[in-house]
Amino acid sequence: MNRVLLCIRRLSGSLLAEARAACSALDLQAHDWPGGVPRKPAAVLISALAARERKVPEELCAMLEAMPGLRLVLCADEPLVQPRVVLGDRVTLLSPPISAEAIALALATSVDAEPVAPLAQRFEVLRRSHWVAWSRGRGGPPISLYETHGATVVVGDAPDPAALAELFQTSPGDAQLEASLDQAGGSAAIAHLTPASREWVLYWPAPQPLWLCSRHRLPTRWDAADAMSTAGRRLIRIPAHPDDQLVAAWSDAAMPSGVLAPLENTVVDGGSETIVGMTALTEHIESLTGLVMEVR
Repeated sequence: MNRVLLCIRRLSGSLLAEARAACSALDLQAHDWPGGVPRKPAAVLISALAARERKVPEELCAMLEAMPGLRLVLCADEPLVQPRVVLGDRVTLLSPPISAEAIALALATSVDAEPVAPLAQRFEVLRRSHWVAWSRGRGGPPISLYETHGATVVVGDAPDPAALAELFQTSPGDAQLEASLDQAGGSAAIAHLTPASREWVLYWPAPQPLWLCSRHRLPTRWDAADAMSTAGRRLIRIPAHPDDQLVAAWSDAAMPSGVLAPLENTVVDGGSETIVGMTALTEHIESLTGLVMEVR
């Protein structure tokens, strides 16, 4: 991979020129980056720190989280203790004056370094009415979030996950919705929280772990997957309440018995401890994808 992203919103004209010269010297492809997650992966992102800026900007941290193989080269506006400071194995700070030669040296080190793949990929998003988080092992099934009409999470292989999420916007009857999902869903499961967090609509076509937990419910931890399997149903609709926490796991491989047992003592209280525990599980069980959704 020889793509290098240039943060055109933060790099000055002179730094852009030096960065392009460094990329040319190393035969690397330089691409202007205006923001957002690019369609194609890249090896390095070159950006800058403004004067008195003491931490990596949030948008750059988001890029490092979204692209595990990406490395960051930051051009500081103020002198550092050394010409080049390396933070961990993915961030390099350069001290002024910054030349094309200094950038080229940082690029050469970053491109030659072997990317460190995480044991599990973790994602979180916080909204006013809900919180969604998941952790996906290296071999875990795909998972995606759609928020055009409530919050819809599709986990597992599906021909068109976005089209499945759109089915929940048309508000058909549950029988028709279940039939449509059976036909188009592939091997995917779906957890949908309606707008304003009024209802849970759960499509769970296989007996894989699915809990609904709350201190305000009886029982405080309800095994929804077992209830659906016993009733011969694949789709249910349940009123949602503040502090509800939906905890689920999905795998295309054989699911270990009692896979979520380590979380039993934390899920009822809710909070971030659940996704921390789920991440530990997906790091240990690479074929697993775990989901946590909470009503605020």
